[in-house]
Amino acid sequence: MSRKSDQSSPSDDQLDSAISIIDDVRKNPIQLDGRVRWRLVLIEALRYWYIPACLVGYGVHHVFRRHVPRRMAPWTPLRLSELYATWGLGISLVSEAFPTLNRLHKDDDLAVVAVAGPLVQSDPVRRGSVFCNEAVQDPRAKEIARAIRECSYDRSLRGKLLQWHYHLWSDRASWDEVATTIAYRSLQNDPSWTPRNFTDFDICTSYIALYMRNGKRSTYIDCSLYAALGASIPIAIFLRRSGRRSLYLPMNIIQRVLIGLIGLIFYSHAGFAYYSWNNLWNIRDKEQVAAAVRRVFGDTRIDEEIAEMRQALKVFDVFGR
Repeated sequence: MSRKSDQSSPSDDQLDSAISIIDDVRKNPIQLDGRVRWRLVLIEALRYWYIPACLVGYGVHHVFRRHVPRRMAPWTPLRLSELYATWGLGISLVSEAFPTLNRLHKDDDLAVVAVAGPLVQSDPVRRGSVFCNEAVQDPRAKEIARAIRECSYDRSLRGKLLQWHYHLWSDRASWDEVATTIAYRSLQNDPSWTPRNFTDFDICTSYIALYMRNGKRSTYIDCSLYAALGASIPIAIFLRRSGRRSLYLPMNIIQRVLIGLIGLIFYSHAGFAYYSWNNLWNIRDKEQVAAAVRRVFGDTRIDEEIAEMRQALKVFDVFGR
């Protein structure tokens, strides 16, 4: 038995050789044994398809406008280069954020946490799953929730700044409701339950509480800005047709401010989505966290949401993201 196992097990030299080969492939994945792996080149190029698309679109649009003059007054004061630069920057942020979400949903445990955030934006789900009077009154659940929140805190200045940064985007009331409900549902399932890693539940709770706080508010602000910009377009066209600078220049300023605010909110949403989704990868004990979240929202609802998101995110598999 020992002789067979010695023959089947690789030597140290073979292991070192295999490790060196793997490192070389990781450092230079496009070229192997002097041959270019064109499939990887194509996949890498497709990841940044929006750069040539915006350049080609701008060039075609610019040539078209030179030969076919505009008959109607412009809708916005943005120049053609500004318009395509704005689109390109927005697409680049989305192209970096959503592949992170796609990778999360390929992980069975992290996908549970990822869909729990959008779920709490629904009033029926929030009232039926997260709002729990019994959880708020349960002393053991409140004790665990307090321990989860204080796990990242220490008295040093760095510790205080980190603790403030981790909980900046979710208000205390929403955070407490999520944490106590998670603890209460898990204690109902197992009276001796306790988090094996408190930081994992701090990350999970902060993520879900973020959606509870900012869901309706951000939707209201976004819709208001889009409505204001839409209403300004016919007025701006009418004023630009008049040719009076004293009329259309103030409208140009108003429209630029509205477009700037919409762009700022859109870019901040995309950037913060990337940060919050990427932060879920710091969860170590994914199985315990996923099980606790399932107890709050229910297996059926979680599984349906995961299936829908995986179907919607299949487009990123085409680009190797």
